[in-house]
Amino acid sequence: MIRVLIIFFLVLLFSENGFSQFRRSRDRAVETNPTSDLNYANPAEYYLGGIDITGLNILDKNAIISLTGLRVGDKIKVPGDQISGAIRKLWNHGLVGDVTIKIEKIEGDNIFLMIELSERARLTDYYFVGISNSRQGPLKEELTVTRGKIVNEAMIRNTELSVLKYFRKKGFLNTTVKTFKGS
Repeated sequence: MIRVLIIFFLVLLFSENGFSQFRRSRDRAVETNPTSDLNYANPAEYYLGGIDITGLNILDKNAIISLTGLRVGDKIKVPGDQISGAIRKLWNHGLVGDVTIKIEKIEGDNIFLMIELSERARLTDYYFVGISNSRQGPLKEELTVTRGKIVNEAMIRNTELSVLKYFRKKGFLNTTVKTFKGS
């Protein structure tokens, strides 16, 4: 009987601590979340207090901010069309692959935004495998591939077609072209 009471007491003790720790950590997360005050049914107006950007390697921070159309000091609705329009503008330029705009903090009437993005891959180098060095020179001259250019599926496909066209002109009708993406 005493053993059952001790086990019951220990189970009760551990379950109480576990519940209170879980509850406290959940409450703390809500307090630090700046989006907890947002009402998506009724957008609020804020003054844009600052914009920060993460994920840049080559592109300039100020250039990206200017491409969004957002300026510090502007009055914006959150959530609103200015935010989605900024994302659309960045995509339309084709410089970035993924864009997320998050609220960093809200202080009174000021809102601070964080733009998280990933730049598209750029061509650093290219080479040919399976053809002689004497044919590589004329082939490279015919291609319009330049280092530093953003690599996308259209560029890869156009380059493959240009290589095929070059070899078909030379009489190699069974040529196959494969592209390999490096890291």
